[in-house]
Amino acid sequence: MHKNYYQLLGIKENATQVEIKDAYRKLSKRIHPDMNQGEPFFEEYFKEVQEAYGILSNQDKKRTYDSGRFTPRNVVSQSPTRNIEFEITRLQMRLRDQNELVTSLQEEKKSLSQELDHFVKALFEVKNERSTLQRKVQEQEMEVTVLKKALREVETTTKPTPAPSPELQKKVKTLELELQQYRESITGKTRELASEVQRTQFLEKRVQELTREVSQKQGKDQQIQTLIKDLESQKAKLQQVEAQTAQLTNELNRRTKELELALQQKATLQQNLQEAEARRQQSQGKTAPTAGKADQYQAQLQELASQKQALQNQVHELEIEAAQLKQSLQETDQQLKLETAQKATLQGKLEQQEKQLSLQQASLQTKTQELEQAVVEKKTLQERVQQGVKEIQSLQKALQVKAEELSKISSQLTELQKQNQVSKQETEKLHKTVKNLEQQTAKDKKEIQNQSQALQAKEQELRATTKQKQELQVQLKETRQKQEAQQVALQAKIQEADKEQSQKKALQTKVQDLEKEIATRQLEVSELKKETITVKARYAHLGHIQPFLVEHMDFFNSDKPEEFGTSFEKQDIKYIFSRMKIAMLTDKPGKLNVLVKYLKPNGQLYFNPQSSPTGYSFAATINYNPKEEYIYLSGWGSDRESTFVGGDHRVEIYDESGRQLSRANFQVKDQLLKLSKLKSFF
Repeated sequence: MHKNYYQLLGIKENATQVEIKDAYRKLSKRIHPDMNQGEPFFEEYFKEVQEAYGILSNQDKKRTYDSGRFTPRNVVSQSPTRNIEFEITRLQMRLRDQNELVTSLQEEKKSLSQELDHFVKALFEVKNERSTLQRKVQEQEMEVTVLKKALREVETTTKPTPAPSPELQKKVKTLELELQQYRESITGKTRELASEVQRTQFLEKRVQELTREVSQKQGKDQQIQTLIKDLESQKAKLQQVEAQTAQLTNELNRRTKELELALQQKATLQQNLQEAEARRQQSQGKTAPTAGKADQYQAQLQELASQKQALQNQVHELEIEAAQLKQSLQETDQQLKLETAQKATLQGKLEQQEKQLSLQQASLQTKTQELEQAVVEKKTLQERVQQGVKEIQSLQKALQVKAEELSKISSQLTELQKQNQVSKQETEKLHKTVKNLEQQTAKDKKEIQNQSQALQAKEQELRATTKQKQELQVQLKETRQKQEAQQVALQAKIQEADKEQSQKKALQTKVQDLEKEIATRQLEVSELKKETITVKARYAHLGHIQPFLVEHMDFFNSDKPEEFGTSFEKQDIKYIFSRMKIAMLTDKPGKLNVLVKYLKPNGQLYFNPQSSPTGYSFAATINYNPKEEYIYLSGWGSDRESTFVGGDHRVEIYDESGRQLSRANFQVKDQLLKLSKLKSFF
């Protein structure tokens, strides 16, 4: 037989030089004696791989090898068991690589489960934030209703305000444009985040498919291991057959040597017989021998005849044994032929399995590359999500700054509008007063002119009427004082109207801000609801691990089963039961085994040494249903007396794997002594 260098390197016969080089590098790294603690088997294997690479990498040597590969030669190759050993080691090394890949996938699965735990915690936090946001939205809606009522009352009493200046309008428009740009950028970022979330969902589905394929490959690996065991058993059988053939060849050699010795003895005896017959004939031709010599000759002839029969018997026995050995050799040859045929079929199966393994390894490599790409994409997506969150936070901060600037500018606008209104009103009032004064002064001038003319005409009458003039001057002073008082009252009324208008504008700005906050909070609540829906849909497959999430946990006493809370009087307690508000992850009802801890204020455990499991107060089974909002759990206590000590107690609930489902605290209050007992005590 001839060495199969292609089979040694694990490549096809039409492989290129690049494929030969890659196969040699991979094999040499794996089977190097330094990497395998200097075992002699790997040393021989490494030498043969080097020999194969030296022949196949050279074009001339490869051509001569390929031409003389199928021609008969007298060169004795290595035993078939050695080829089987090489194939077994190659399969074991491939199994080792696949086991390493499976361990890496299991580690990734653990990291994904840890991320799931973090996500569950984040989901609790988001739900708490959602409840707080809903409360704030309700409070702000109440404030908006109150402010709207106040605005309506103010609008009934005040008049409409004039339009602001064009510069302020330009500033407001620019700020509104900037706000729109910020909002558009935020919407774009949210869309990018949604697309990245979809990509993460796709990657998670891909990871699940790859884990399934890994499980299938583990089954195939088990099949390969069974084939390897079959090969080892066949290898042991071949070794036994080789040992038997060696024994048979040794026996054949020994028996052939015995036959040769017997044939030599037969030839010597025949020569002795011929010589004796020749002597007898000579003696008969000469003279008749004496009676003593004749007896001696007869005795010698009888001995020779007996020796001849004994030799013939030995030769016959040796011929029978040789025939038996020939039959046994023919049978062993037939067995060897059958075993060689079985070996050829096994080698064909091995080659097919190696091809399948190579295809599986190629698919594994592609899938590992896809996994690595998915992990890289996941990391990049997480980084992008973090960057997007940071950018959104920065944009929100910028929005807050811009909103503050808008509020400041709006306040400045309102103040300027107020000042414009006040100034306009004052100018109008001043114009009116000036006109009134001018009219009055014109009238007074005309009257004074008429009076002066009358006085000039009637100086004598004026002298008599000086008292009337003095009275007129007093009346003028009084009218001026009345006008000044009316102006002061008008200014006070104008100031009151300005204050009312400023209050109205402030209330309007507050109402607008509150409406914006309510809209943003409603958007956040809707987004949180969408996120919860998507999260439930994304982690619906985790329902078999954890069918529900506990949002809140409170307690009730057995005497008052309709009153829920977290504080109880010590005298009223018999049994304390717990109630859990849940968010379902599954669509089907079922049961869940649970372990419960009731802990004292000092951290010690309430337990019953007869029935409590180790480390827990008691064990129970929870029946859950997706239609129900609450789950009720059995409690702890006794009918004789209060088992609970005063202080803060803690209840912790775990599943069978040790994962904590929920925990909560309740307070036990000690009863105060009555006044009569206090008096007797003192």
